[in-house]
Parts: sequence; C-alpha cells; structure tokens
Amino acid sequence: MSKRGFERKNVKVEARFFYGSSIPSCKIKNISESGMCIISEIRHSLNSIVSVIIPSGKKMMDFPVKIIRMEAGNNCNLLGVKVLSPTSEYLEFVDSL
Repeated sequence: MSKRGFERKNVKVEARFFYGSSIPSCKIKNISESGMCIISEIRHSLNSIVSVIIPSGKKMMDFPVKIIRMEAGNNCNLLGVKVLSPTSEYLEFVDSL
C-alpha cells in the first residue's frame, strides 16, 4: 500500500521561489496534486511557507507551499513541499504533464 495520496509524476520543470527579498531558481523533480519534490541551491527551514512560481504558457502560476521534508546535499537540497491550497489552475497544470 502506498503512503502517498496522489501519484507523483517525474518532471523537469524550471521554477522560482519567493524567499525573503530574493527569487532564486529551482527545479521541480516530481509533482502531484498535493505536493512536489524541488531541487534548490538554497537551504530552507522545515515548516517554512514560501511561494513557488511556475511558468505556464504565457503566464506565471504563483502558489504557497509548506516545506515538509529536506535533504541537504553538497551542491543542492531536495525539498519535499505540500501545496497548501491547490487551485484549479495548478491541478490542470499537473494533469497536463
């Protein structure tokens, strides 16, 4: 039996974080209706709430996520995040992948 409520899709999607006064880039490694795994060069605190920006066609999707897991590496960090309020636009984006 799987621990996840939704199937994760392996992807390579460029994204950005709103993190303080900076907007560093990151990469989405996998994504589901409720969360994603993100590769970031910046370390974040567990339980932090940050905004993720994903380009979608000609516009940008911006939504809040909560960092629920982090694995620190030498050059990058893997972040497990939960999408706090998945919008219909976000769910359609996940479905389109």
